[in-house]
Amino acid sequence: MASVNSVQELKNLVDPTGVYGEYVRLTRKGKRSVGLCPFHREKTPSFSVDQETGLFYCFGCHKGGDLLRFLQDVEGCSFTEALEILANRAGVTLSISAGRQAAASGAPDRKEKLRKALASAERYYRSALKAEKKGSAVRSYMEERGLGPKQEESFLLGFAPFGGGLMNHLAGEGFSPDDAAECGLVVEREQGGRAERFRNRLLFPIKDAMGRTAGFGGRAIDGQEPKYLNSPETPVFQKRDILFGLCWSKEEIRKRGQAVLVEGYMDFVAAHEAGVTNVVAGLGTALAGGQAALLARYAKEVILSYDGDPAGLAAAQRAVPILLAHSLSIRVATLPEGKDPDECIKRAGAEAYKRCVEEAVPFFRFLVEQAQAKAVLGSVEGRVAFVHSLSEYLAAVPDLSPERACASS
Repeated sequence: MASVNSVQELKNLVDPTGVYGEYVRLTRKGKRSVGLCPFHREKTPSFSVDQETGLFYCFGCHKGGDLLRFLQDVEGCSFTEALEILANRAGVTLSISAGRQAAASGAPDRKEKLRKALASAERYYRSALKAEKKGSAVRSYMEERGLGPKQEESFLLGFAPFGGGLMNHLAGEGFSPDDAAECGLVVEREQGGRAERFRNRLLFPIKDAMGRTAGFGGRAIDGQEPKYLNSPETPVFQKRDILFGLCWSKEEIRKRGQAVLVEGYMDFVAAHEAGVTNVVAGLGTALAGGQAALLARYAKEVILSYDGDPAGLAAAQRAVPILLAHSLSIRVATLPEGKDPDECIKRAGAEAYKRCVEEAVPFFRFLVEQAQAKAVLGSVEGRVAFVHSLSEYLAAVPDLSPERACASS
């Protein structure tokens, strides 16, 4: 693989419009390309890219700069990481010269060290799972859930042994106990000292959109509570800004302009393996504005495919105004009562689940159906309550009257 000796040389190898176009749908207007700004909400394009210089500027929020500045802002990464993104795209390696220029930019390296510690932990957990033989508790659990070698390799599954061992592994790779604590891998004991956060759990690495490990989700295999345990908030892991599986699905989401949003890790794995490769998952918590903003970078439409039980239906209703606030079109896939996507696929098959996704209904029709199921329409009070229950969703539709919202359903 060729190497480059300067930042400018690297820039010359990349078509800036193509990179901007991965985040913004651009339309050519003379010497410029314009689109909706990814940094603030807008309906009239104010984001502009100069075709000759490769510089960007938004006339709405006034962000601007070169391609590296754009990548730092849109990906939330350092200057060094932005260089790595461009180098990977160009198929070259960075030389020491380029690295020195990155260091001279003053980019912080603490987050990079934490990410390296997390990557080291992922390697340890992967090795621990590979060492588990057929018939062990974790292998038996995986077999029961339909997680075979293909899924294990595709989604980099790992295992946290009951007896631990991660702290020694990290120490051997040059990471201190403070490093491990800061990235959420160990916790403080009440009686003093530190203990590994994950024990006897199947681990799903939680990666950001760039594919960097930011944390882990651990599934108990022996009945311990909580059933799922996530990494805590850290300098590199904010749950409100990460969607599980986006690094594996973002290209398909961008290509289709559509994302299927499920609730959990197993739902993601099952849907992806069933051929719904534009799927992403929440992290077991309510959808946050940052996650909706992340979806809006890649998709125009979101299909909610939450569990078919009352909790899942309620979660879908809560997600609607959050997604509307980011100008996303929304449909809702209705699953058999009480079933989640993983169960639906296992019992009815991949094609049946795909049909559920394809036949997803406009969000307002879903909301009306949910409200009707609870409403008492035989009285004036009941009808008023029914209308009132829908009014907050209508108010959340940007510049859309109730009449137009009903027509769109």
